[in-house]
Amino acid sequence: MGSLIVLEGIEGCGKSTQAKMMASWLESQGNKVHLTKAPGGTTIGKTIREFILHSGEEINSHAELLLMKADEAQLVHEIKKKLDEDYIVICDRFACYSSIAYQGYGRGIDLDLIYSLNEISTQGLEPDYLFIIDVDNVEKCLERSKKSSGRYDRFESLPKDFHLKVQEAYRTMHYSYSHLIDGNGTVNEIFEKIKKIWKAENE
Repeated sequence: MGSLIVLEGIEGCGKSTQAKMMASWLESQGNKVHLTKAPGGTTIGKTIREFILHSGEEINSHAELLLMKADEAQLVHEIKKKLDEDYIVICDRFACYSSIAYQGYGRGIDLDLIYSLNEISTQGLEPDYLFIIDVDNVEKCLERSKKSSGRYDRFESLPKDFHLKVQEAYRTMHYSYSHLIDGNGTVNEIFEKIKKIWKAENE
């Protein structure tokens, strides 16, 4: 049985970079690694991701939540197959946490409703490691996101107050498998913190 590693955090916190670095490093250690993301880590998910982030259509907050859950249900199905094949799966976001942060804290949707939907979409799957990259400067992170893609998506274009609520959500998430990582240093400094935790629990 493989392992599931999830990286989370606000827009532009550097989680995607860290996910790629973790995948490369673990592969260099001789592991089978599968790198994916949410939303958009499956064929179905790519269509959902493009619609949510870039369609320009007005999407009701509850519709947005349900689209995220549909993406997650398909992603979990495919992740489980990889875990059964002894892959280490690294996921850039996992919608059950993002939904709490973005649709719960950010949009104001009832958290109990989100928890109930999470039980359906995750099918009981929880990560072995959840790395939450915490960065203080929300505005700087948003600028970093825009620079990397050349445009803001649906979430990145939301007001600063929304992103502060999302930041608060991640800072309040506490699970037995979660680690809050100080993301205010360099890319390599952040990666060393993540790698140190992994080594301590796997060597």
